Amino acid sequence: MASANWLPIVSIIISAAATLAAPVLALFVAARMNQPKPNPEPKKPKNRIQRIGGWFIRASTLNSVLPLSNIVFNIWALHTEVHRSTPVTRSTVLTISLLAALLFYNAALFFILPLQRIAISLFSLHGKEDDYRSKMLDIDRSLHDRMSSLHERVKRLEDKPRRKKQA
Repeated sequence: MASANWLPIVSIIISAAATLAAPVLALFVAARMNQPKPNPEPKKPKNRIQRIGGWFIRASTLNSVLPLSNIVFNIWALHTEVHRSTPVTRSTVLTISLLAALLFYNAALFFILPLQRIAISLFSLHGKEDDYRSKMLDIDRSLHDRMSSLHERVKRLEDKPRRKKQA
């Protein structure tokens, strides 16, 4: 196939991958936000979609090896799909789009997970820093109160008339 014929196919694949990847990344970011997660009532168990989604998120965020291995697999599958000698069909375009979307998703996971761990550690350090600052302020206030009371005592002692010793 001539290179001029590949341009529309590549543009269709990129637009399909972006169309598929955008909602997935939006859901991923929404799941990561610090919003209260609704807990199901004990009498109402989670439905299948919620169980599968929860399992998928837990499995994908387990470690950074899984997204890296998925990236390698998606690159290999994308390479084999693009270099097939069969004519391009709808299923081929869909497969390439899905593989490209999965590649982008796993690449985002691979780069976001370490940043998330760093951000969590920084937030915990920031909280500890705030605790230390509040303790230091409490100590500073108590020292200031003690110094002011000592200063008042010394001033009262200086203001008292001194008796001269009679020999």
